[in-house]
Amino acid sequence: MENFLISSLKFLYCTFMVLLLFNLTIFVHEYGHYLLARWRKLKVDEFSIWFGPAIWQKKIGGILFSLRSIPLGGYVKLPQLQPDDPIEGKSEIPKEELPYARPVDRIPTLFAGSVFNFLFAILIACLLWVVGIPVDKSFTDTTIGYVPENSAEAAAGLRIGDKIVSINGNAVHDWMDIKAETALATTSTLSLSVLRDHGTEALHFQPAKNMLGIRELQSESRQGVVVGRVIDGTPASRAGLKTDDHILSVDGIELLSPDHLASIVAPRIGKECAIVLERNGNRMNLTVTPVLDPDARRGKIGIGFKVSEADTVLIHPNPIKQITEVLLRMAQIINAIFHHKETGIGVKDLAGPIGIVDQLYQMVAVDIRHALYFLVLLNVNLAILNLLPLPVLDGGHIMFTILEWARRKPLNHKLMEAIQMTFVILLLAFVVYVSFNDVKRWQLMHGFGPKPEAVPAGQNPASNRPMDRK
Repeated sequence: MENFLISSLKFLYCTFMVLLLFNLTIFVHEYGHYLLARWRKLKVDEFSIWFGPAIWQKKIGGILFSLRSIPLGGYVKLPQLQPDDPIEGKSEIPKEELPYARPVDRIPTLFAGSVFNFLFAILIACLLWVVGIPVDKSFTDTTIGYVPENSAEAAAGLRIGDKIVSINGNAVHDWMDIKAETALATTSTLSLSVLRDHGTEALHFQPAKNMLGIRELQSESRQGVVVGRVIDGTPASRAGLKTDDHILSVDGIELLSPDHLASIVAPRIGKECAIVLERNGNRMNLTVTPVLDPDARRGKIGIGFKVSEADTVLIHPNPIKQITEVLLRMAQIINAIFHHKETGIGVKDLAGPIGIVDQLYQMVAVDIRHALYFLVLLNVNLAILNLLPLPVLDGGHIMFTILEWARRKPLNHKLMEAIQMTFVILLLAFVVYVSFNDVKRWQLMHGFGPKPEAVPAGQNPASNRPMDRK
């Protein structure tokens, strides 16, 4: 009962924070439009969060403020900019009676939403710079802690203890860099530069793809080996291993990751192994004899692993670094989509509203600071995407305003309506398409599809999800 209550409270907290953060991003964008419209003395009919039928609405100072029922965005209804918008609806004031809005008033108002999102991203980035972001030590260490025997990396000669310094000539500083460079590289063969025995070597291989069809290394980073649980009646239990024990070595071999331990134990069925561990600050020596796991057909000792709080560090990336990384990742993703044949990444891999909410939820569940870091990315993405010169988006309205300004007369009203409606339909179709793929990914990620053989690219590096090695 107690566990159910804790789980329920955690679910409610995570859901509330996701709704708050996601809608805060929408609010900031729309507030930018609203504030500039009022400053430029443009007519404002409505300030709405979400679309569709109204859940709540109230008129204040001649402006309708509303919360609607379809959580896909929001809008500020500005009839002088778009009197008959197919999403926002027609203005109560006839188009002929609306005062003319000069381009010098319209363009800044249209830009304001993206500017406010970008400023909001900088504000969050400054906050994270001060408070720090908690990550597993392994996230900041590009040293290899485990290489699967049958992997492409192993065949190419990658070894435990190698330190990756660059991929395809691009320097990597942490495992997020490694994941991104591997997934977004536009060549099918990766070139890894690794530091080994005080020298640098180049390795070349074709990385495997995960369950989502995205390329990633099968190797693990160096991690602390901390016992998360001990299964009753197993060799580990009989040997006296306990939760939170930090296992340092097995038979004199220094451990670099949980999988490294599993690979050492696997062939030692029935053989006594000497274990050195640290418990409550004291070093201890134990012996354990692995037994055969009939399902896995290898030796196991009966423990699970976890990330220890002692293995968590705070990083303080400055705002410029955070924003620059987001922009570089965006450029890499766009480049990867245009080179779909080489990367395997396409439009289907873009996250829609469902995917964004799911990622936010997972990050809130680990630490709110991870969600705030994701919010930096989300706001920068929203700022840039909204300025694309496509009808319905702010960039499209800006483009039409500039065309009208250059022609010195309004564009054909019926043609504008037809273009707007066409792109509304295309936008809705795109949202449905990416949402469908979001659901498919969610099913795979949360155990409702085929069992994954690898952790998906983009997995939060600081996640403290337990790892089972029975």
